[in-house]
Amino acid sequence: MAPYFIEETQVVGFEYARDELVSCLVEGNNEPMLVSVVGMGGLGKTTLAKHVFDDPSVKRHFDCRSFIT
Repeated sequence: MAPYFIEETQVVGFEYARDELVSCLVEGNNEPMLVSVVGMGGLGKTTLAKHVFDDPSVKRHFDCRSFIT
């Protein structure tokens, strides 16, 4: 549960990956798409995904959102 309580100012090094995922979600076409975040345990995949999920441009782009781990 810890990744859900980490503030944006506490995360360092995710800026490029976060921005790339956000642009993939909001600037893509309207075709159905699957985006996967993969890597070894402990790299911060869940934290990265949560920050993308909470990004204001992602919130505005989608009518309905759900975060499932």
